[in-house]
Amino acid sequence: MNRRRNNGCSPDSAAAAVAKIGRLFLAQEYFKKYKAVGAIDAFRKLRDDPEAQLLDIRRGKSVRFMASPNLRLIEKSTVQVEFDEEDEERFLKAVLAKFPDPANTVVCVLDK
Repeated sequence: MNRRRNNGCSPDSAAAAVAKIGRLFLAQEYFKKYKAVGAIDAFRKLRDDPEAQLLDIRRGKSVRFMASPNLRLIEKSTVQVEFDEEDEERFLKAVLAKFPDPANTVVCVLDK
């Protein structure tokens, strides 16, 4: 006599789902002022803005398949921090450690 409670959803998994949805909502609200841009526009921003940096968050396998862009022409380098949604706190700490003045840094993110 094995009864399922809450349509097979335990209170713990329901709470985790609500927490995840809350984090997603907050992230969407935070990133509303950001927009996707094409490679040419990102390159122009990196070239024209001395505070702009390229952040490559792709996984190692993707980076090995196609290396990060070479920015030597504009005397910059790509900052690489692999994004791991399982450990967002570590990711954020690593990103903040890479930029000396994160509040005044324009970041172009390469994710695919």
